[in-house]
Amino acid sequence: MNIDDESMIVKVLCALREIYSNDYFLVEEKCHELSIVGAFYRYFRNEYDDYFKSNYPDVSVDMEYSKMGEELCAKPAPSNKGGKQHMRIDFVVHKRKSQGQNLLAIEFKLEGRTKEINWDYEKLKAITVKVDDEKQVRKYELGISITLKKNGLVMKFFKYGDACGKEREYTWDGEDWKEKNI
Repeated sequence: MNIDDESMIVKVLCALREIYSNDYFLVEEKCHELSIVGAFYRYFRNEYDDYFKSNYPDVSVDMEYSKMGEELCAKPAPSNKGGKQHMRIDFVVHKRKSQGQNLLAIEFKLEGRTKEINWDYEKLKAITVKVDDEKQVRKYELGISITLKKNGLVMKFFKYGDACGKEREYTWDGEDWKEKNI
């Protein structure tokens, strides 16, 4: 991972800190994933909207986003349990309908609801593939799978169409994240 990836991971952890500080009941009560993604979206935008607008003026922050359905992906969209190849990503920082400036894609899961986590991994692999093809519109720089736990979280990272780096586990001490050695 490079310094830009690490900077993005810090931004993600800061927004997650706000969820665990202010909306912890969403995780504790295992509310619907969309509720958590919505809270994450709000905290991330509040904290980083100015940063992205000044450094990447054409970039948008979206949740539950499907850029182009199953088309225009260098690596074919994986089939989910219903056999569909439609990919909707929980949270993205990207330039809409463009192959440039697709910075971050995140999939969230709650601990105990990870039955379909391999589907999330396949989606993140598919949208982080890098190819020299003008029609390939996904090309995200970094994909992150986040499993939220009552007192922590696990992050798995994706670049260049595959998992990369080691998984990171963090514990929540009531004020901030502490990285555990896995």
